Amino acid sequence: MTAAGELFNAGRYAEAAAAYEKLLKDFPTGEFVGQAQVELANADYLAGKFDDAAAVLRKFLAAPASQSQAELLESAAALLPETLLQKASALPAADEAKRKAVFEEAAREFGAFLGKYPRGAQADSALYGRAVAYFQLSRFDEAANDLHQNLRDFSNRETAPGSQFLLALTLASQAAKTENASDPVVAKNYAEAEKLLTDLITRKPDVALANDAQFQLGEVLAARAGSQPEAARAATLARALAAYRAVEGREPVVAAQTARVAQVRQALRGAAGSRAEFQRMQSVLRREQTKLGQLQNRDDAALSARLRSAGVFYQLKKYDETRVLLAALAPLATKPADEKLVLYYTALAFAAQNAADAAVAAYERFQEKFPRDPGAENLPLALGNMFLSLPKPDAARAEKFFADFAKMYPRSRLRELALLERADALAREGKFDAARRVFDDFLKANPKRELAAAAELGRARLLQAQGDLAGALAAFKKIRDAYADRPEAGEAAFWIGAVALQMKDAAGAASELKTFLGKFPQSPLAPAAQLALGRAQAAAGDKAGAQATLAELPGKFPNSPEAAQTYFLRANWFYADKNTSEMTRVLREFIEKYPHDEKVFDAADALAAVLAAQTPPRIDEALAGYQKFLDQNGDSPKAPLALLKLAALWKKTGVELGNYLVLGEPQRAVWQKALSQSVAASERLLEIYPDSKEVAGALANLVECQRLRVGARLQTDAQVGEYFAALPEKVGAGATLRSRVRFTAARLTAEKDPAGALAEMQAAYDPNVIYAPADLDQFTTALLRAGDADAAGPVFAKAAQDYPLPNGLSPAQAPPDVQEAQALALYGQARLAEARGDADAAAEAYAKLQADYPRSNKLAEANLGLARRLVAQGKPDDALKLLSAVARTTAAPLEVRAAGLLLSAEIFRARNDLGAAIDAFLKVAAFYPNALPDAPRGLWEGAQLLENQAASLGDAPAQPNGPTRSSQLARARKAYDDLVKKYAASEFAAKARERLATLPPTTGNK
Repeated sequence: MTAAGELFNAGRYAEAAAAYEKLLKDFPTGEFVGQAQVELANADYLAGKFDDAAAVLRKFLAAPASQSQAELLESAAALLPETLLQKASALPAADEAKRKAVFEEAAREFGAFLGKYPRGAQADSALYGRAVAYFQLSRFDEAANDLHQNLRDFSNRETAPGSQFLLALTLASQAAKTENASDPVVAKNYAEAEKLLTDLITRKPDVALANDAQFQLGEVLAARAGSQPEAARAATLARALAAYRAVEGREPVVAAQTARVAQVRQALRGAAGSRAEFQRMQSVLRREQTKLGQLQNRDDAALSARLRSAGVFYQLKKYDETRVLLAALAPLATKPADEKLVLYYTALAFAAQNAADAAVAAYERFQEKFPRDPGAENLPLALGNMFLSLPKPDAARAEKFFADFAKMYPRSRLRELALLERADALAREGKFDAARRVFDDFLKANPKRELAAAAELGRARLLQAQGDLAGALAAFKKIRDAYADRPEAGEAAFWIGAVALQMKDAAGAASELKTFLGKFPQSPLAPAAQLALGRAQAAAGDKAGAQATLAELPGKFPNSPEAAQTYFLRANWFYADKNTSEMTRVLREFIEKYPHDEKVFDAADALAAVLAAQTPPRIDEALAGYQKFLDQNGDSPKAPLALLKLAALWKKTGVELGNYLVLGEPQRAVWQKALSQSVAASERLLEIYPDSKEVAGALANLVECQRLRVGARLQTDAQVGEYFAALPEKVGAGATLRSRVRFTAARLTAEKDPAGALAEMQAAYDPNVIYAPADLDQFTTALLRAGDADAAGPVFAKAAQDYPLPNGLSPAQAPPDVQEAQALALYGQARLAEARGDADAAAEAYAKLQADYPRSNKLAEANLGLARRLVAQGKPDDALKLLSAVARTTAAPLEVRAAGLLLSAEIFRARNDLGAAIDAFLKVAAFYPNALPDAPRGLWEGAQLLENQAASLGDAPAQPNGPTRSSQLARARKAYDDLVKKYAASEFAAKARERLATLPPTTGNK
């Protein structure tokens, strides 16, 4: 016995068991046989040989016992159900039926022991053990009863902390199992579980148990958040994160538990004088040894907690944090369960962010490693819903994931929900009939009432989307009346009013919406209903009532999106009534109440526009509005735009004073201040927001301000060059902004020195830098003018790459800079196609530009290109219509308008309409003298036609005030003379000199 006991105490349980077996074999009738049998069972138990231990115990308990063996009998009776409990726990989860049977057997044996020894030395262990069995069998009420009794009757025993811990888990499981999350019992149980776990963490009666409590506190709080209203959820999840972060790793916990086992062993030796106490402490040692083994083989609790934290981040809708944490943990997640969590939440986070490609890739990796995993039922549904929520929904791909769900989880509790989502996907795909069939078939199957209500609501919304407003109205009324106790009834009541408003029944809509607000004042749809009520009242002619309704909304629902809308709607109504004082008052009120709202810039911008347009303009107030926005919202995405608006308004203030050179001194001072403030705002934008898209506008504004100062003779061209050379250093620009400054500054010299400007742009150009579309336009224009189409091609392509059309948006919906860049790219395609002689491709690109970007500053170029194609196709009348539009586009480059006028002249000449042709040719140089080479060519062609016309005329006019030979020759001489004097470098100058030498001298006749 002594040798076997020493092996046992050394933790060599298999060897100890073998020693006890030999002892029993050698001395089958010795006085220590009973003790040896119990010790053998103990050793087998700790060695994990549960069937052997149970067999020994059953044999011992079945044999006739003497009174002297009472303590052994009690100890054996306590160890048998504990052995069964551990056996059940060790069985694989897949063997559910066998696990359940063994847990039930353990519960019965614990019950038998408690019936015999209700106040015995190990009664607390038995109550705890039976509670564990009940917990595993999901018999939570019975488990809670045993645990409450244990804490009440045996509060001073070693099992008390474990009972407290298990009671917390039991209460949380009861809460999670309750179907109605609003049941007060749910909140009560979660709160009590949290309290019990927090107490264990604070008291720390056992390091390992306290660490488990820390982990489970995170689990309880994360679960509790799911049952809470939205307003309370974030705070609870934040506490869950804090709980998870405090969980310790395996090493310190194992070390603490090892020390605890040593303490219990010491206490066991001290209890040798009392057999009952010795048996009790042996039970405690057995339990602590078991826990140590479990801790040594368990996953790292800290890693598991961090993985759960990723799930909490996901619930908090912090999807970037979710993915960053998972990416950091992925190399550590080597066990299947951990890897599953990483892949699962990664896919969900990408899906929530509508990152379609990444979400699908993560989903496919998950399915490859964990196909048909029962815990991931919602994953295909999340992917399906993602494709429905994209800016440009892809219902076909969504349906593929809903089909995946149906195949993988045919008996899922989410099956009916998936059917409803599939109907939604079909509806979004425009397959309304198929969607309606899904709804109808679903309702015929007599689903649960709550799902039937959801299906009826989906069907009603489908009718509304199809434009069957009368059918939708009837369907919504049915839901309101048939499901009065369901949330869908409230939503339907709202839509009854909304649909009535769509049907232009303003009075009926107002009545229904008032009823809805009276019955559902706290509904999430209440703000939308009050907004719709205001619209309905306005449509019914009750503007005063509408104003009052909307004015009341921000007070009742200050944090709703509709609160901001009311201010803009009311401001628009006042503006339509020409009541600008009330309009400005409403906008100011919005700015004061919501200084950090995302729409506050729009309010400041609208207010500035109204103030600046008044007579006299209230520019100072408009400027102050932008400045106030910047002071309060310096970190807003709209702050760069506010600075740009401020710069533009200051410049406008100066420009509208008039020509600086004719102003008086007081006005000159104002002019100079305005320009200085405009420059300062632009420089501040470059300094604070160097990566914003508004940098392009700021640079353009600086170019214009410098031009104005040169025109006012306040500085020279050389000083402007010095200013732009010093600007990058002044604003602390990095390499990218330096390139943009130099590139933009070249625009100042483009008119006076085109070749020099092109050289400067080529030197500054960096393909890796994103430039403003206007700068790229200037660059490509210069390259084409220089005949370098090969160099222009990549720049045109870069414009499209740097400013892509956002997914789901039509060209007309794209931001202005995107429209300009895309239009420039199309223009480039057309010009390059023309250069290689592909007229059809050029016309196609020009036509697309004209159709997609009708407000582009490249429209004139497109019209000109299409006109050239029409001329080649023999459609001069159609070409002249487009050329007329080119001439009227005052914003078009002068050389484009000159080319258009020249082409018109050629059309007139081809028609033999000499008067119109001569007039058009000569106007090219008169209107666009700097357009080269078209201006000198126009003079040459016009003069040539004048000579030809003169040859057919006499000295007297054929009709009153008509041309004569001498008058046309005089006009020809003047055209040649202008060509020689103004365009001496032109190829036509030498020819003009030859003609001047042969023409007769001017006689003075006109």
